Formats: sequence, structure tokens, C-alpha cells
Amino acid sequence: MSQLPDTDSRSPYRRANSLAELLSWNDLDFVRCAYVTLLGRQPDLAGQAHYVEQIRAGSSKFELLWQLRRSSEAKEHDPGIAGLDRALRRAAWQRRPLMGAFSRFLRSDADGPSRTDRTLRALVNATAVNQSYLHALSEQLIAKSSSIGSDAPSLGEPTHADPVVDPHSAHCGATLMVEQTPELAHLRTKSIIRCHIEDGAA
Repeated sequence: MSQLPDTDSRSPYRRANSLAELLSWNDLDFVRCAYVTLLGRQPDLAGQAHYVEQIRAGSSKFELLWQLRRSSEAKEHDPGIAGLDRALRRAAWQRRPLMGAFSRFLRSDADGPSRTDRTLRALVNATAVNQSYLHALSEQLIAKSSSIGSDAPSLGEPTHADPVVDPHSAHCGATLMVEQTPELAHLRTKSIIRCHIEDGAA
């Protein structure tokens, strides 16, 4: 596979330049990039919800790309990725219960249709979403800490006038972000960040 472009130059709202770049996206971003690449447009709400649900249930990315590529709309659009159709046909063949079994045995990266394969793909997708969310949260907290540090009169003990970052408040804010972000709605009960409020705390 071709190398991925620099992270700063990638966007799920733009057509992918290679199959590797397209497959590097996860969850909602993957669906967005797949639509732009294969259909030349942003996903409609119904299609977006349908494919995001499939990804979160463990469907393979190749399977979703195969579905989009075989649509009548996709036949009128050139994705501009060399070898894409060949890769999609090979992955579709590997998903067959009997004929694809030998290929899946030889290739560790083959698309498996078993329940275990689907569970693993769902976990990989959820992990990627969590990592992306935590990275964004970390950047926000760093930015806030820098802002607080630049306003502080000295590096000594904080005074009563200094703003103080309460770790409990940070956790609550993180949970609130999950609740208010539609793309992360499926993490509401699974988020590893919880808001802990101790009764009687000073």
C-alpha cells in the first residue's frame, strides 16, 4: 500500500488519494471519506447513520466500500484510486464462508465474516474513537493549563485569586463533551472517563 500523507494534510471531507489513506479513517470519519471518494459527495443523514451503525457493529471497511462501489451512483464517479476495484473484489471473495476460508488462512489481514472477526473490528473502531476523543481532550486541557500559567503572577504557591483546575471538574467536563457530541453518543455508557463527585468534599 502507498504511504499515508502527513496528518495535517488529511481530511475526511476530502477524497482519499490512496486506499491506505481511505482505510486509515475510522467510524464517522471513514464513512464521510468513503462517500466523498466513491460517490463524490458528502453522505446524506440516512446513509451516514446506516453505515456508521454497521462500522460500530463490526462490519469490515472493505464490505462497506464494496456496497458503496456497487451502487448505481458510484458507477458514474471515478474514485481515482488505482487498484481499488481489484482490492474490493478480492476482499469480497475472502468473505465467502467456504471459498474464502483458504485465503483467510493464508492472509492474516483478510476480511473474516465470523462473529469473532466482527467483535474485534468493533473493538478496534471503538478504541480508535476513544483515542481520538482523549487526544482532543488532552489538547484542550493543555491549552487551558497554558492559559492559566501565563496569567499567574509567579511560580510559587497559588493565591486565592489564581484560577485552579479541579480534576473532578475536568472529568465532569469530559463526560459532558461525550454527552453533547452526537458522533460519540455510543460512548456515553462506555466512556472510561467518569464524573466523580464526593459528598461532603471541602
